[in-house]
Amino acid sequence: MSSLTRFSLKNRALIALITLFVFLGGIFASGALRRELIPSLELPVVAVLTPVSGSSSNVIEEQVSRPLEAAILAVPNIKKVQSTSGDNTSSILVTLEYGTNLPDTQARIQRAVLGVPNLPEGSTPTVITGSIADFPIMQLSASGALHSDALAQRLRDHVIPTLEDIPGVRSVTISGIGVQNVSISLNKNKMKDAGLTTASVTAALQASGVTIPGGSITQGATELNVQVGRKITSLDQLRELPVSDVTGAGALTGAMPIPGRGGGGAAAPIPAAPTNTSTPTPEPTNTTAPSTPAPTSTAPQPTPTAPPTGLPTALPTGFPTTLPPGYPTALPTLPGGFPSIPGKFPPIPGGFPAKPTPTAPTVTQLGDIATIAFTPSDNISIARTNGKPSIALSVVKKPDASTVDISHAITEKLPQLSTRIPNGSMNVVFDQAPYIEQSIDDLLHEGLLGLGMAVLVVFTFLLSIRLTLVTAVSIPASLMVAMIGLKASNNTLNILTLGALTIAIGRVVDDSIVVVENIARKLDLGLPRIEAITTAVREVAGAVTASTIVTVAVFLPIGVVGGQAGELFRPFAITVGIAMLASLLVSLTIVPVLAYWFVRPTNAPRRRWLTGSRTTPATSTEAHNHENGWMERLYIPTLHLALRRPIITMLIALFALVTAGIGATGLKTQFIGSGAQNSIQITQTMPAGSTNEAVNTAATTVEKTLTNTPGVKTTMLTIGGSGLRMLGGSARTAQHAVTLEESTDSQTLTASLRAKLDTLTDIGEIRIGTTGGPTNSQNVEIHIQGPDDDTLHTASEGLLSTVRHLEGVAQAHSDLGERVPSLHIDVNRSKALAKSVNEAQIGKAVADAVKGRAIGKIEIGAAEHDLIIREGTAPTDQAAIANLVIGKDHKGKDVHVEDVADLKRETIPASIHRIDGNRAVVITVTPADNDLGALTNRIRTALNTTTLPAGATATIGGAASDQAEAFNQLGLATLAAIAITYVVMVATFGSLAQPFMLLISIPFAGIGAVLALLLTGTPLGVPAFIGILMLVGIVVTNAIVLIDRVNQHRNEAMPVRQAVIAGARNRLRPIIMTALATILALAPMAASVTGGGAFISQPLALVVIGGLLSSTLLTLVIVPVLYVLLDALLTRLNRHREPAN
Repeated sequence: MSSLTRFSLKNRALIALITLFVFLGGIFASGALRRELIPSLELPVVAVLTPVSGSSSNVIEEQVSRPLEAAILAVPNIKKVQSTSGDNTSSILVTLEYGTNLPDTQARIQRAVLGVPNLPEGSTPTVITGSIADFPIMQLSASGALHSDALAQRLRDHVIPTLEDIPGVRSVTISGIGVQNVSISLNKNKMKDAGLTTASVTAALQASGVTIPGGSITQGATELNVQVGRKITSLDQLRELPVSDVTGAGALTGAMPIPGRGGGGAAAPIPAAPTNTSTPTPEPTNTTAPSTPAPTSTAPQPTPTAPPTGLPTALPTGFPTTLPPGYPTALPTLPGGFPSIPGKFPPIPGGFPAKPTPTAPTVTQLGDIATIAFTPSDNISIARTNGKPSIALSVVKKPDASTVDISHAITEKLPQLSTRIPNGSMNVVFDQAPYIEQSIDDLLHEGLLGLGMAVLVVFTFLLSIRLTLVTAVSIPASLMVAMIGLKASNNTLNILTLGALTIAIGRVVDDSIVVVENIARKLDLGLPRIEAITTAVREVAGAVTASTIVTVAVFLPIGVVGGQAGELFRPFAITVGIAMLASLLVSLTIVPVLAYWFVRPTNAPRRRWLTGSRTTPATSTEAHNHENGWMERLYIPTLHLALRRPIITMLIALFALVTAGIGATGLKTQFIGSGAQNSIQITQTMPAGSTNEAVNTAATTVEKTLTNTPGVKTTMLTIGGSGLRMLGGSARTAQHAVTLEESTDSQTLTASLRAKLDTLTDIGEIRIGTTGGPTNSQNVEIHIQGPDDDTLHTASEGLLSTVRHLEGVAQAHSDLGERVPSLHIDVNRSKALAKSVNEAQIGKAVADAVKGRAIGKIEIGAAEHDLIIREGTAPTDQAAIANLVIGKDHKGKDVHVEDVADLKRETIPASIHRIDGNRAVVITVTPADNDLGALTNRIRTALNTTTLPAGATATIGGAASDQAEAFNQLGLATLAAIAITYVVMVATFGSLAQPFMLLISIPFAGIGAVLALLLTGTPLGVPAFIGILMLVGIVVTNAIVLIDRVNQHRNEAMPVRQAVIAGARNRLRPIIMTALATILALAPMAASVTGGGAFISQPLALVVIGGLLSSTLLTLVIVPVLYVLLDALLTRLNRHREPAN
């Protein structure tokens, strides 16, 4: 690497120009980087949502969820399949392995579910995927003087297009519109009188009220677009819709054609009758009718042709052989040469009657035969802001868009958009941008504060402004390269990448400190400038290169860490790696050039007040090595003592390590943690069977409580809506989005709200959580599986009661749906067959009568409504359903439900959950504090001591499972990092023994890390584990710098003990300087001075600071002792080998 330094010194102008370009590129990249809260995550989940209107949970499970699950499980790379059947929806959540090609798997699942046959009518599966970018970045509320339908249309026409035109906005959806159905109840008797059927009326409805493009014509100089028809836009227009006239024109529109009679149907062929050889019965003569001779035709008569063979010669048995009274008995002569039959038909007196004059037909309108009215829809949607009716708008950004930029653009346009609503206003209810900006600004301030402290440490040791500036230039230069790397790799500036840059501030200066400190030494020896710089760099190039490579290499295993932890911290590792590699290049290129230009040798004695040493121009290395200050005077005797008592020294270190290990068992543990955002989310679920009014009333009670709570800035209530259903909600679920005042502590307010809501009654089940996506979830899940509902119910109720009383549980709930009453129609197949009906007919007839049949949509005013048609009114009780007519038997009589089926009342689950094909119940437990590990252990103990019903099993999942998986993978990553470190050190030292000695010192870094976590009460989570991973590289870095210098002295034929002491004295200042620079650079982050991103950055900084303190002290003592012990061992082994040889 020293050749790189020589090249740089020969091409100083080029290096200066490259440095300038690096700074300009870094400044541009830092401005162009998108600012987000966390890195973009592509969640490895696929949701399959299937609407099944008007069906019970059992039917949805049997007819929809089971077939879809079977199809999905045949797709490769499926990790888990969970389904929920109920609330008129089959919801299937497919979990994949992280790293799976999501678009490809989504396409495979789409093909699989669309190929499932025999799904109920109207049940079309929808396959969707999700990522962090799919969560709304902003939620707005709109209110005004208009009715909700008109307000929604005004938003669609004048507000949403403007919002969607903002660069980066993917979609804007609205909720809170109370949609109603348009119901058409047909009157059977009136339809019969009009000659209509349900099918003909349906066909008339579907063929009317549509606009059909007819092309265009040119009239003069004007081109006219032609369109036929107009839409139906009101109930009155629907009532006036003609469906038929009394002449029958159109009466059978859409009905089955009658074979052989026209009406659009093809004539059916006449079957050949069997040949009858018996003598036909002669036709009797009607003697009462007068006989009139047939007129004689003068026209030539054609020769009669023989009838074709095969025609019947006699009427079939049973047909009458005489005409009924009143019919003529003779036929007149027919034109075309057919012979007349005299004496059969008399002439018609007066000839044929004249053709009657047609009368105008009487038109039958839909309102004449049906009752048309609005009826409530099952899919209710209500939104209120601070108790006032409103409409919610959710803004979703494109994956590559900036949340902050979009938020600013929308906020600027809100005053203008509010003027487009009569007497209206638009307000921001939820916005991610302020929290993102605050977190990033806080981390920037902490980083700048850390930068100042690191520079101060350098100046304190070097007491030279020139040396300090030359050293400190490596910090911005390395960070600018890291910014360029982030932009090139399409990463964002978020709390993880910015935290990595902040942590790198204390590390990127390390290499430059070692290089500059050695250059100053060589210059003080009076060597020529070029020779001093090249010699100084050559002496430390191997050490700084190896130490930097080790620091970067420890992050390589992060690339193979799976799960959410790997996805989140991969950009962190990339950022630190780029910054550290950049610092190596800077220390070997830019720093030597700057030293050549600015660093001067010491020409007069100067005292380093911190170290207490006096430096003078020296002429020998030996004189320089014997420089002593108060640090050396304190350290060297301690080192001598440790070297004289190596066994005792190692025993003391081992005792400290064991003590730290025991203390580690008392650490709190968690997964990732959650930030203190300024918003919370409250989910309110009412019991199954609750009416829309009951849900609204209960939600209003909670809403008033929230509004009257100090510290709450804004509340927004949302009930129902398609977005809520996609997230697993239902019409009986209410979501309360609560925005807090800036000075309000979210955890304190959450505890206060939970206490208040616990005192309320009839408000259903309440769950309080944070907003911001899946990374905030700290809930523990208990998955219970069993063979039947009774087993699941017994197991879940028992475990739920036990878990709720455990220490550290804030709330616990089960997703076992309440059992609701159900009416089961048990069809007797034999009776049905005898009555000429089947189960499919019965089911369709009952469904059409109870819930009606959706035949389309109609737009009235500003809202779109489902058009529901049914015969008569909907049955309201069991007797009415029993009396439903479901068809006709072979005699033409009506068949009722009760004729072919037994009606039974029973209770069924409101919803049915399945995991990997088995029925299951999930108990969700929310921790009361940040000790997820302790709560998991208590739950595991409860599971082991609770006797479950036969066939039931219970396992732990949720955040506890994610934590265990992450810890296992990070533990393996740490071992892999140690192995990589060993390989790098073997290549550096050319020895197998010395690197192994350095590995022994790694566990001692854990002493300070554990102590730091225990003293501050910080949980051991994934961020702290990443800090431990960093410590592996940091500990070895210091040891490499020390051992490399000792080896150089050994190569000069210096005795072992003397070489160790000289090397330790020589590297004391660089090791102390780099450690203090890193510690003080991280101190603002560890203290969470500003609080930004503290849930990730603070544990990591504490671990690094604690571990660095202990490892630095132990490196200066334990590593020299181990070196001497190892050398003695190798010497003894070599002595034994020599006689043998």
